[in-house]
Amino acid sequence: MCLDFIQNQRYELDFYPRRKRMEHPLLDLLLNGAAFSEIIDKAEQVLGNPVAFIDTAQNETTLSAHYPREDMEDKAYRRQQISDEEYQKNTDYVTSLSRTGIPQVLVWPHIRRKRLICGCLVQGRHVGGIRLPDIGNRLEDLDMDLVQKTAAMIGMAYVLHTSRSEDENCLWNLLNDRLDASLVDLHTLFAASIPTWDSLCVLWFIPEYYPDYTSNLPLYQQAFAKLSTCMTNCGSGFALLADADALHQAQSELTHWFQEHRLTAGVGSSGNTLAALRRSYDQARHSLKFAIQAGNYGLAQFSDYQLNYLMSLIPADQAAALLNAGPLSMIETCDQQNGTELLKTVRAYLRCGGNMKAAADLLCVHKNTVFYRIGKLREELGVDLAKADTLSLLNCLLILKDQQEIADRY
Repeated sequence: MCLDFIQNQRYELDFYPRRKRMEHPLLDLLLNGAAFSEIIDKAEQVLGNPVAFIDTAQNETTLSAHYPREDMEDKAYRRQQISDEEYQKNTDYVTSLSRTGIPQVLVWPHIRRKRLICGCLVQGRHVGGIRLPDIGNRLEDLDMDLVQKTAAMIGMAYVLHTSRSEDENCLWNLLNDRLDASLVDLHTLFAASIPTWDSLCVLWFIPEYYPDYTSNLPLYQQAFAKLSTCMTNCGSGFALLADADALHQAQSELTHWFQEHRLTAGVGSSGNTLAALRRSYDQARHSLKFAIQAGNYGLAQFSDYQLNYLMSLIPADQAAALLNAGPLSMIETCDQQNGTELLKTVRAYLRCGGNMKAAADLLCVHKNTVFYRIGKLREELGVDLAKADTLSLLNCLLILKDQQEIADRY
């Protein structure tokens, strides 16, 4: 399942593989909060007649979601594709993911009507299903791409939809383990904004080896266990919705935990509308990208990487011209000709906030060595680190240099 509908295409990242924006007939209706009748009409055009939205709390639907072998008419076909052991492993994994708040797309046979149901599993419960056209109950007969995109619409709209009061807000119920598994009000479901939360932000992270079972996903789940959150897998990583106030209170503890486990999560700014959610998502992706580039672990707040973002907006040719004409080029030339480490010293000095002792410890040299190198920069190259403007310029140029090197590498 993906969160493509909260992505702003202006901020497409080069750091990760490019993903085409999801195209689906229901997408615009979802974002515009169309009327219930309009949604049904479009769904019938896409999926065929008739379209039924089913209360998945019924026993027959809930049971059939787990493919009972004694009832499933197409069990022979299933067994040809996957062993019972592998099937059970996959089922357990999907169910456990759903209990963390990650909506899971499922397709299962409707036993009595001999049709397939496309729906979503959230917190171990089924939160909405569509009875697919009368084409039988074999998975090979389905346009699975269409099915998954449709189910993604239902699942994410269910999680993100707004309603009239806190007690009726499905997002609030989901985050507080009060999820109502009955059929949701579709007119409300497709109103894609979140006015109930005053401080909602998005975190973005990519577990190592995802989607392998040995990924670091359980570590992230453990880290956020104390927060009211909702998480969904999205492309190459995971997007997590969190209360910004609660996140701020737990920031110190979470940062220490993340650094200890050598993990990083990008954090966007807070808001309470779908537009703010898009912005927060983009910011979280950018801050994670820049934190990874810098080798930083912990919670990567976008506010800490705004300068990196601004530098990334400079066209490559202009960035190259600035680097060639700036003091960095002069410092690099001096290092190459004399075998010095002036540029490395500048990096350490900036990273340590101008603390000479900390910079010396980072470089594994004596404090006097750093003092000597800084003096050499001032006297021989005219680069005075005591001036705030010089430090700001060097910091910007180093960011540009790192971004250019990464762009050349990828």
